[in-house]
Amino acid sequence: MERKKILFVHTTGSWWDHRYYFKQMPALQKEFADITYLVKEDSTIKDCKFDLVTVSANRIKWARLTGGLNMFFYLLRSRFDAIQLCNIELLPVGILLGIFSRKKIFYDCREDHYHAMLHSKVWFPKWFRYCLGFGVKVIEFLASKTFTGFIDSDPAIYKFHTFMPKQKKMIFYNMALKSQFNSPEINRDNKNFDFTVLGSMSVRTGVLDVLKAVAQLN
Repeated sequence: MERKKILFVHTTGSWWDHRYYFKQMPALQKEFADITYLVKEDSTIKDCKFDLVTVSANRIKWARLTGGLNMFFYLLRSRFDAIQLCNIELLPVGILLGIFSRKKIFYDCREDHYHAMLHSKVWFPKWFRYCLGFGVKVIEFLASKTFTGFIDSDPAIYKFHTFMPKQKKMIFYNMALKSQFNSPEINRDNKNFDFTVLGSMSVRTGVLDVLKAVAQLN
């Protein structure tokens, strides 16, 4: 099989994001494709395992403000067989690429952006959060009509994207499933923990509730 050329565009988040840098890209590069990684300039990037394209912080800022439209001509002229957009803010440029080019465009939806807009952006008035949530629905709908496929991180998000045909959707989990581990493999006699927290540790996502629970258990 002829190896493909795939570009991962990751404008928001750390360059070493586990979902992309340690999972998706290595798996594709091992058997199927040559991977190029487009991220913000970062002095901590050392010995990247993939072809690397770095852009300035200012250009990343404009990508967020314009929906990635400032990178349209670069992506349009690039010689990649497929482009994976790793951030929802890039959907506008992806929609244009889907219309005006023959490139295969994929969207990796790693979280429930609709409800994140409603419940996480608490610094905005409630009415504005509902507008943002509605905007997510609209832009994902338009992407479903122009993209090659969606990649979702769990079954719930997969069900949200009813407008994308099933044959063009897949699930790539953020973390290993419990079903992949057999309980006899876990030695509970010499455990070093009482419970595990999965997710980001911030006030917004409940770290204070975790601390209260620890205090009660203690």
